[in-house]
Amino acid sequence: MSSTEAHIQSFAGGSEPVPPLRNDIDIVPFTEHGEELVVLYDRRGYAAEPMMLYASVWPIAELADGEKTAQDIAGVVAASSGEVVTAAQIAEFFASIDRAGYLESDTYRIARAHRDNEFLNSTVREAACAGTSYAEDAEELQRFLDGIMQSAAPHEVEGNAVAVVVPHIDLRVGAECYAPAYRALQNTDADLFVVIGTSHYGWQDLFILTEKDFRTPLGLVKTDTDLVRALRAALPFELQPDELAHRDEHSIEFQLLFLQHLLADRPFTVLPVLVTSFQPFIDHDILPAEADRFREFIAALRSIVEASGRKAVFIASADMAHVGRKFGDDFPAEAILPALAAEDADILRHMASVDTAGFFNGIAAVSDHRRICGLPPVYSMLEAVKPLRGSVLDYRQWSERETESAVTFASLAFYR
Repeated sequence: MSSTEAHIQSFAGGSEPVPPLRNDIDIVPFTEHGEELVVLYDRRGYAAEPMMLYASVWPIAELADGEKTAQDIAGVVAASSGEVVTAAQIAEFFASIDRAGYLESDTYRIARAHRDNEFLNSTVREAACAGTSYAEDAEELQRFLDGIMQSAAPHEVEGNAVAVVVPHIDLRVGAECYAPAYRALQNTDADLFVVIGTSHYGWQDLFILTEKDFRTPLGLVKTDTDLVRALRAALPFELQPDELAHRDEHSIEFQLLFLQHLLADRPFTVLPVLVTSFQPFIDHDILPAEADRFREFIAALRSIVEASGRKAVFIASADMAHVGRKFGDDFPAEAILPALAAEDADILRHMASVDTAGFFNGIAAVSDHRRICGLPPVYSMLEAVKPLRGSVLDYRQWSERETESAVTFASLAFYR
């Protein structure tokens, strides 16, 4: 008997409760050809593919709480809707969700352990988004990057920036906004790039490091392991290990593609850093720079880069607002896009003037209700680099009508 058949038999016979849905998946309402759907998506990659359910059956999926059996759920459905369904039908419905990897079950736990161990035992972080957000084929990817970079005329962007803010929105919808920032690095002689990205997958500590090299279709990007180790040694505390946060994280991966394209004729290394949520600082009404753990990490980062004698450029990989139903709002994003542009303009003004307190306080004052995911990496970069001036290069909004949601993003360059 297969494991799936065993699941169906145990669910249908009432011998085991139906496992609940995992609490770490994205559940996104979606409309396609007038049909209301719910899409389950696992950003951590333990489920191989997104799963689409009709909105009409979604309430049944929500009944699984780890205590009810298939027979119990069939009874609830019958009582609430008058529709007669069998325990076997309920069991098959949940077995299909389990096969896809979206239940908190042994099926999921075995897949998770295998994938986690495979990553942790490797010295290389393989590309997570090749074949989806960008081409797996190196020549096709080079042509794509060529076209993107040509969208920003070289003479229109001041070069030799010491730091840039670049989006990390999906390259399929926002790549043109990357180009001006990398044009600002077109004449750089730097050979070290400190890439500070938003952490979407790990939250154990404020900052998350890795010593793994990064592979993309364009080749291998070497992580400066000596500097990563020097940074750890310089800290007066030990960072909590959460290297799995880097495995599926696109915020660093996307920047490496442009660095490989820009610096194809010479070697360079990266120091990859992920920053987690600033919500605790917002909740306690303190500037991150006033918190010991933040201040000590940034001081150590600045110190080890300066002591290395390397010419370094800092890259903050950061998007801005996330609004609409996909992100938990009860309104469609399109209705507020003009007002959102005005709000973003104020945030960008603080960023460009290197007003870190104003940048943070403006977002904190409204409890980050627009979900500015770029707050942690941009603030961290500005505190580490202390540039004298900045310039907004580009600003855009991407509206996803199917989910009535939107993301805003910008690119900036900073100079001494």
